[in-house]
Amino acid sequence: MTRDEINTLFDYDRWATGKLLDVLAGIPEDVYRKNHGSSHGGIHGTLIHLIGACDVWLRRWHGETPTRQWKEEDFESFSVLRQQWDDYQAKLSGFLKDLTDERLNAHLYYKDMKGNPYSTALWKQMQHLVNHGSYHRGQIVTLLRILGMKAAATDLIYYYKEKEPNV
Repeated sequence: MTRDEINTLFDYDRWATGKLLDVLAGIPEDVYRKNHGSSHGGIHGTLIHLIGACDVWLRRWHGETPTRQWKEEDFESFSVLRQQWDDYQAKLSGFLKDLTDERLNAHLYYKDMKGNPYSTALWKQMQHLVNHGSYHRGQIVTLLRILGMKAAATDLIYYYKEKEPNV
């Protein structure tokens, strides 16, 4: 995997989550916070899990060993979570800017939340994070549709079509 390829994946991830956040900014707070019995409860819980995982992985890539995941009570409102996403994007941009193909293809050692050690190529960890985001965005889109609300189209092909409309 090359730096350019991983940058494209993370640009897609930023684009797709941004589209979803734009939709979520317009839904009623009670719908946003309701526990629907879905993965991580509902929209609020799933979104916290999605963005929290981004924070955990980025911290691992910086050599940290996070031992706590974000919880619903850590975020009093959607706008606070949206700001956290913007902060993460700024930190991620700095990380991606300095990333080299050599580092991307090297194994990176990390520990999971329970302290278990792992070693995987950095690009695989990064690819996992983008895939993880797609999975949970899909869950949120499903909840929105079940609730009769309009959801954003965030498939990778739509990103490509928007970025290169004549290709």
